[in-house]
Formats: sequence, structure tokens, C-alpha cells
Amino acid sequence: KQRTIDLLQAQYSSDIRVLKLFIDKYKINYLLLDSNAFSPDYFIRKKWLTNSSWQNETEKVINQLNSQAKLELTPILTKLIPSCTSVSTNNLVLIDTSCINK
Repeated sequence: KQRTIDLLQAQYSSDIRVLKLFIDKYKINYLLLDSNAFSPDYFIRKKWLTNSSWQNETEKVINQLNSQAKLELTPILTKLIPSCTSVSTNNLVLIDTSCINK
């Protein structure tokens, strides 16, 4: 449960330090992302995320994504995807975390 909450916080944080701490804490080499994961609708379609024991964290992310017109709320990971992608398909992106830590 805690790792999932930490992942949500890191993936949607606008602060690169939060993302880097998560990567270091769990020794993550790659992040596999759904390219739709930065849309509030993504969470609405994934009932297991909104009806889970980490529901409070999920609601925070949805509110953040709905409010990201403010640039400081934009998840930092969205800015790193273009330069740190190792492989991508139609809807999946594999991010090399060593690129994020540089």
C-alpha cells in the first residue's frame, strides 16, 4: 500500500526531488507509464484506483490534474518523458530513471 501511495505521489509531483527520492528509495530502474495516465479521466476509468485503500491519494491526483492550468501543478514527469523515454508503443512509455537522476 505504501509503495503505491509513494508511486502516486512521485509520478504526479511537480517537484523533481519527490520523484528522485522515490526512485532512490525503491531502487527503480525504469518506470512504465500509460500515456493516458496524466488525464483525470484515466482515474475515472480505472475504478480500482478510485475505490482502493489509497483513495485519498488518488483524489488528490485527480484534483491536481484538473487544476494543472497552473504550471506549478504540472507533474514534472510529463516534462521528462520526451528526453528520458527508452521505448514507447501506442499507449505505453518506458522511462529510464537514470536519465531522471542526471
